Amino acid sequence: MTTPTTVQARFQLRADTAANWASVNPTLLNNEFGLETDTKKLKVGDGSTAWNSLAYFPSIVTGGTVLGNLEIGTTGTLTFEGSTADGFETTLAVVNPTADRTITLPNVTGTVITTGDTGTVTSTMIADGTIVNADVNASAAIAHSKLANITAGFVLLGNASNVPTATALSGDVTVNSSGVTAISSGVIVDGDISATAEIAVSKLADGAARQVLQTDSAGTGVEWTDSLDLPGTLDVTQAATFDNNVTIQGDLTVNGTTTTIDTQNLTVEDKNVIIGNVTSPTDATADGGGITLKGTTDKTISWSDTTNAWTSSEVVDIPAGTAAAPSLIFGGDVNTGLYSPGADQVAISTGGSGRLFVDASGRLLVGTSTSIDVASSAQTLQVAHSSAGSASFSRFATASASGPFVTFGRSRSATIGTQTAVQNGDNLGRLIFTGSNGTDLSNQAVEIKVEVDGTPGTNDMPGRLVFSTTADGSATPTERLRIDSAGFISLGGDTDTGFSNPSANNLAFSTGGSERARIDSSGRLLVGTSTAFDVRVGVTAITPQQQLAGLNQSNSTFAIACANTTDASAGWLWLAKYASGTIGTNTTAVVADERLGNITFSGSDGSNQTQAASISAEVDGTPGTDDMPGRLVFSTTSDGASSPTERMRIRADGRTALGNSLSSAGNTNSHLFIYSAGNSSNTSNVGLETYTTSTSTRYAASFSNPNGVVGSISTNGSATAYNTSSDYRLKENVVPLTGAADRVKQLKPSKFNFIADPDTTVDGFLAHEAQAVVPECATGNKDEVDDEGNPVYQGIDQSKLVPLLTAALQEALQKIEDLEGRITAAGL
Repeated sequence: MTTPTTVQARFQLRADTAANWASVNPTLLNNEFGLETDTKKLKVGDGSTAWNSLAYFPSIVTGGTVLGNLEIGTTGTLTFEGSTADGFETTLAVVNPTADRTITLPNVTGTVITTGDTGTVTSTMIADGTIVNADVNASAAIAHSKLANITAGFVLLGNASNVPTATALSGDVTVNSSGVTAISSGVIVDGDISATAEIAVSKLADGAARQVLQTDSAGTGVEWTDSLDLPGTLDVTQAATFDNNVTIQGDLTVNGTTTTIDTQNLTVEDKNVIIGNVTSPTDATADGGGITLKGTTDKTISWSDTTNAWTSSEVVDIPAGTAAAPSLIFGGDVNTGLYSPGADQVAISTGGSGRLFVDASGRLLVGTSTSIDVASSAQTLQVAHSSAGSASFSRFATASASGPFVTFGRSRSATIGTQTAVQNGDNLGRLIFTGSNGTDLSNQAVEIKVEVDGTPGTNDMPGRLVFSTTADGSATPTERLRIDSAGFISLGGDTDTGFSNPSANNLAFSTGGSERARIDSSGRLLVGTSTAFDVRVGVTAITPQQQLAGLNQSNSTFAIACANTTDASAGWLWLAKYASGTIGTNTTAVVADERLGNITFSGSDGSNQTQAASISAEVDGTPGTDDMPGRLVFSTTSDGASSPTERMRIRADGRTALGNSLSSAGNTNSHLFIYSAGNSSNTSNVGLETYTTSTSTRYAASFSNPNGVVGSISTNGSATAYNTSSDYRLKENVVPLTGAADRVKQLKPSKFNFIADPDTTVDGFLAHEAQAVVPECATGNKDEVDDEGNPVYQGIDQSKLVPLLTAALQEALQKIEDLEGRITAAGL
């Protein structure tokens, strides 16, 4: 082991003020120190983090003991972090001392109290006898219960030394513990009584029964006496009883509320009895006046100012009367009033004719005195008249929007006015409409009834309306429409199929008790869902106006079917576009490239409905009257993309482009154009690929014209063949090919590069030169242009040269064989 060597060294730290460090913001080397000379704080570099992003090096480590004096400088503070490291700490600070100070902590466990603290000081922290008068607030209002107890009946009085002392009261007046004072018996003398004391009579000594108190004959005292001798007027303001006859010469005036005459008969010679004849008679002074006949109960006839009417406590029996001469009339109108047409009946007549009748069964009959059965029942209220419109309800109120109404009430109690709750399904009232069948009014035509639709409770009465009509040929009505307590409207008695208003401005349609469709507050038609959902066109969210949703394929499938068997008609899905801004108005034509309709396919990406594919119809030219050129555009969304890209287009002229819109370079006159971006791999971005599951000969493409199949492309287990029609049965005038070598000599094979690919040199022919030798090998004509002056380039099928080359080769082989024969014959 190497012996350590001691080296004397000094370290010099990079140092500067905190402001300069922050301004320069250098990056320290790994483990390099930096000191802020004004804050005495350190930072240690990591070789990559700038100064302002570095944390300060901790200046206090965990644990350790201060063995000497701990002095905090003039700019330092002593700060305590809480139980968790956050933005709040407690800092100890001092006021600038003017001399050396010492704060000694007591040898006890507890909490230090500050001037800002409340509710922390306890009685154990205050020494007995240390609180003096000056320490108690002048408005402290100390409760009496906080004072020392004193003996019951004692009061707190200041003694000779002005010290509050509990003292018992003595003398003629005493006080008990409840604060009640008392005066001792016999201690009050005449001199103690005020001249205006007005002592109550009950405080005097008692006399004999029915005696009165009067002054004695000398007038010097008072005495009780049986004989009342008045030298003046007797004024009796209370009740008085006379045991014998009293004769009054003159008028008798009684001022009181009740005058009792105890006699069998009261005879009045005059024909008028005046009651309530006060100095100034009014309806108020007459209130309650009348006649009372005493019996087991009082029988009274009295006047009430409140009701402005006479009131009788007993039954008043009047004659039955007739319609022409009713027994109770009004204002002298002798043929208008109340009468009884028979036992247990009452009626009202006007002008001598009966108008309204209550019969013995309690039925109220208006316009008839005889009850009529309607719907096989004699109704409690009947209105009859020979003309229509005789029963009506009207209300006239200038300041109210309320109209007249009819109220039906139902209680399950057998006693009218007693309330017993109705139950679910109870009938609360019905409106029945009947017509005469020539015999009676028994058969109903229409019925409207109200029933309890749930369990009633306090201030809770769920109800439903049921409308029924009677079909032709039937005798009883059938339910046609129902409105239940939730506002659900059902038809034909199918109570779980109908429509409702589940929320403001919403209309929902249900079958079998489940909501199937809804028109929401925005006018959207929702089928299979009650909540509209958003879809996205690209990254823009839209809410479709018509929505079909379901949890499986059958619930979310839209079908159009046509059952017409007489012609070729079928169901149509028609998407129309109006450019006028008004549905049904065709005054403004659509323009080229304008979209006419779109079918979009989307899926949930976890947050939104995002497009996966779409089929769009667009204007493919300039429209005119009965002329609407159109194209179909098919688009799909690539993996990682948020919106679809066009993949196929079918133009107005029928031409189809795959992978491009026919706007790229290529033969734009092709009926099928396939665009590929190209790739160095022989499997990526292939323009057209065919696949067969068999390794036997299978045809990938077939080419035909009116003459039949003229060519094909076929594959087998290992190769591809490009075939053209060559069956001998398709040919005639077959003769050997001669002079081939001479024609081959006319061909001009060349080396060249195509202008579009200058770096690649190939072997080949110029089409027009080969065409001069083998016309069928080339298409087009040399230097050909179209009607617009654009070049129409020639092409070449080099396979068409094979027959000529084969014949030339055969001619050459024949010559070689001939030469070989001649050499052999010459013995060479």
